[in-house]
Amino acid sequence: MEEKKQVEYFDFTQEMQEEAEKIIEEDNGSLSNFIYTKFDNQANKMWDVFYKNNTANFFKDRHYLLNEFPELNGEILLLEVGCGVGNAIYPLLEDNQALRAQVCDFSREAINLLRQNPSFNSERLQADVCDITKQPVPFTEPSDALLILFVLSAISPEKHRLAIANATSNLKPGGLVMFRDYGRYDLAQLRLAGKRNKKLKENFYLKQDGTRCYYFTTQEIETLFEGFRVLENEYHYRVVKNRKEDIKMNRVWIQAKLIKL
Repeated sequence: MEEKKQVEYFDFTQEMQEEAEKIIEEDNGSLSNFIYTKFDNQANKMWDVFYKNNTANFFKDRHYLLNEFPELNGEILLLEVGCGVGNAIYPLLEDNQALRAQVCDFSREAINLLRQNPSFNSERLQADVCDITKQPVPFTEPSDALLILFVLSAISPEKHRLAIANATSNLKPGGLVMFRDYGRYDLAQLRLAGKRNKKLKENFYLKQDGTRCYYFTTQEIETLFEGFRVLENEYHYRVVKNRKEDIKMNRVWIQAKLIKL
């Protein structure tokens, strides 16, 4: 297993919040309903283009996940929704030899790239295309746990509840949801707000590549997962370093663990 890297945090002060709120409030215009509907309807196409352009090299492999979610150790059947090209699931399968997994993504290009990975083993890993804004996950064997990383933010906010219902449809009662996504006042949100003419709805933005991103509060996550028992739901204020450009970035993520009742 990859050696655990030291994580650096920062203090999110009242002054920083006030400055962030000012940037967001000054971005007081929104893109048209036509643009909103267009990019909502073309969401899977935009992600197919993204993966065609970036193949399997854009996201780093997430070898840190067993440190963040030790519940992924042991003999379990894991469901990952929004798996992309496997940057989470392949390190997990490597680090936990007792793990089996079912994964899905609404980008067919991503699933094709995942299946082309030399590490793909159909005895331990099932992969399929699924749009959780339209249908339940396509697996019949109930899963012990669900991993959903930076997925909900890419979905239109009015579809968040349905997406969660479909994502958790084959999770066993008592099963654990492990969630991480972008939090309110994240650096990326402030950059998008500062550019103007990127806002689709409040806290929901159109990115340069045609994909979209929503920035959550912990209260929104608790509300969206109503009916689940919350074990953890908190902001992670992390310093991310770009060593190549020698810069530090203040990122805001939300990490939650919830039990399906």
